[in-house]
Amino acid sequence: MISFGAKDLVSDIIAGFFTLLEGSYKVGDFITVGSWSGTVTEIGLRTTKVNSFAETKIFNNSSLRDIVNSDGKVARMVLNVPVSYAADLAEVEAILAEELPEMTDRIPGLIKPVQYEGVDSLGDSAVNLRIVIFVQAGVRYPALRALNREVKLMFDRRGIEIPFNQIVVHQAQETGRNGETPIL
Repeated sequence: MISFGAKDLVSDIIAGFFTLLEGSYKVGDFITVGSWSGTVTEIGLRTTKVNSFAETKIFNNSSLRDIVNSDGKVARMVLNVPVSYAADLAEVEAILAEELPEMTDRIPGLIKPVQYEGVDSLGDSAVNLRIVIFVQAGVRYPALRALNREVKLMFDRRGIEIPFNQIVVHQAQETGRNGETPIL
């Protein structure tokens, strides 16, 4: 029983040793493990601590798999925003060229101004435009949410329609025994 319990401890220590030796990530790096993202605050032989805002998650070193390490560098975040096929694309692009640089001060952690990269795809009900930001890795998600907000407000001000799926419900007409429509 003791050797079975020690197996996990030995796995954690060996994984921690190789993590420290190889330098896959270090204290201060912004990493993503599964659905958890945060800054590495401590690497021990048995565990690694990753802080995200007010929470710290402690991982056993042997359980750390598929780590995305941004090294605390710049993250590229993409917003694909749909625009109605009825919109004048040249006019929308002119509005983006005018307004995107002004958003830079309202989005946290930007490294360079907001950029429009062009038409990403032609969807079933919309032309999808690609807007990108380059941002400090630790604030990438708040920055992307701020960009979403700014683009929506800009589209509202300028009357640019963002299409959305609509459901049409048809109610079947009730028929009587002889196939006639009953009088209600």
